[in-house]
Amino acid sequence: MPTLTSCGTSDTVTPTNSNVQLQVLNLSPDSYPIELYMDRDKINTAYRYNATAAYFYLNKTDAPLQVRSTRSGDSTLIFSTYTDGFLPNTRYSLFFTGLYSDRSLKTIVTVDDTEPLPEIGKGGKIRFVNGSIKSESVDIWVNGRVAIKNTAFATVSNYITLTPGSYTFRVYPAGNTTSSIS
Repeated sequence: MPTLTSCGTSDTVTPTNSNVQLQVLNLSPDSYPIELYMDRDKINTAYRYNATAAYFYLNKTDAPLQVRSTRSGDSTLIFSTYTDGFLPNTRYSLFFTGLYSDRSLKTIVTVDDTEPLPEIGKGGKIRFVNGSIKSESVDIWVNGRVAIKNTAFATVSNYITLTPGSYTFRVYPAGNTTSSIS
């Protein structure tokens, strides 16, 4: 499932002392809902495939995150992830992707507010996260021109700025424009 992400300011959340925010996106079609734990404590509700949850504030910033499956009903640990710690006043996204059936599950953690926002009325910034386990490297075309090149599975593109307007996005295998993926 290819995913485009952008920055925004419309979440309703409660701040903590560290102001670290996290968004969880489950891109694994066969993993069942997943739960997120930090230091063995469940920190939020189950995340379902292809549903985008709002950012929430983390209570801790120095413990590893654990992804657990609800598949067997016992919150089985799939793996721990992101043990680097979190920076104060920063937003992150955790993309959970891969397939449960072939044990190709993995996470992609992005820092979401590394780019300054464009001036008001000057457009927006987007980037591409390739969370599609079965995809090869892809190019993202915007209104008939390549905008993001050669993004492999489990990688994240740099942000690009788009001016205000309407856009048509197409995803192609890298270097090939004969057959659009979407």
